[in-house]
Amino acid sequence: MDYNKPPKIDRKKYSNVGTMMIYKNLPYIFLIFILGLLYIANSHYAENQVLSEEIKELKWDYWTLKSGIMFNSTEGQISKKVSEKEIYIREQAPKKIVRVEN
Repeated sequence: MDYNKPPKIDRKKYSNVGTMMIYKNLPYIFLIFILGLLYIANSHYAENQVLSEEIKELKWDYWTLKSGIMFNSTEGQISKKVSEKEIYIREQAPKKIVRVEN
């Protein structure tokens, strides 16, 4: 083999020079395609990680607020807030008036 001579182009395989360039560079095109897919997959995975962390934090905030509301709506907490405003809650239930028909 003589390494000093340029390789011969087999004109029978390719219809024009553009087609020949595409077929000769096909492995590089596939490599770029695979690298593009890896880039897209990596960015999608990173976005999912960020969103899952944000969802987790929002769930914690929701549960904290919900437990605070449930605690503040208990009878003891309501009576403390009402007593500060000098409104008192009756200890006994109101009397029920029963109408008796003759």
